[in-house]
Amino acid sequence: RIRGTNTPLKIYSYLRSGKPIVATNLLTHTQVLTPDIAKLVDPQPEPFAAAILALIDSAAERQRLSAAARAVAQEKYSRESYMRRTAEAYRMLSGAPRKIASNAPDAPDAPDAPDAPDAPDAPVKEFARQ
Repeated sequence: RIRGTNTPLKIYSYLRSGKPIVATNLLTHTQVLTPDIAKLVDPQPEPFAAAILALIDSAAERQRLSAAARAVAQEKYSRESYMRRTAEAYRMLSGAPRKIASNAPDAPDAPDAPDAPDAPDAPVKEFARQ
């Protein structure tokens, strides 16, 4: 892909695949992929082939990229992440105080932060029934 700005959906599957990713360094890929999680190269056959060969020769780099990509997939693009962000959006729109992530270091819980009742599940359940 040489043109366009939309990220191909297959990129999200690649992140979870456990395989190293080689992609072009064009906006269509770099909106999601970074050098920390993929080999990004110019959109030419020679650099693309060289990146593949470099990964064939380096098991450590293949493992590093694969593990980093999986971590990003889980953190940013998993169902759990989607549900967490959706619940936060419901809270913001309802005017409820923002909940602070429990894994944030030394972050106190928001005092008496009401949960939006069934907010993250309601649209998903309703959509599933249709």
